[in-house]
Amino acid sequence: MVGLPAAAGSPGRRRHLAYVVIPFLLLTHCYDRFALPTGLASRLARHVPGHLRAVSVPFHNLGVLMVAAQICLVYVVSGLYKVMGEEWQDGTA
Repeated sequence: MVGLPAAAGSPGRRRHLAYVVIPFLLLTHCYDRFALPTGLASRLARHVPGHLRAVSVPFHNLGVLMVAAQICLVYVVSGLYKVMGEEWQDGTA
């Protein structure tokens, strides 16, 4: 996981955050609702063995937790970077 100090809104840094978060999203079930039509997704799900479907739930939860942890880390690091800035040290912020 990577924190993004300074200008986290710059295009290069946003792209870097996407590179970190996208592998976590691959663990989640977000593709069930956005990628395939509902009928096609349900037909494909019937062909997946039951033990793989049972394992997918913990991976989904892990992926969601990792995305949330990454976002929290980005906010904490950017907040600490701002606190160390000159405006906060002078008391003018």
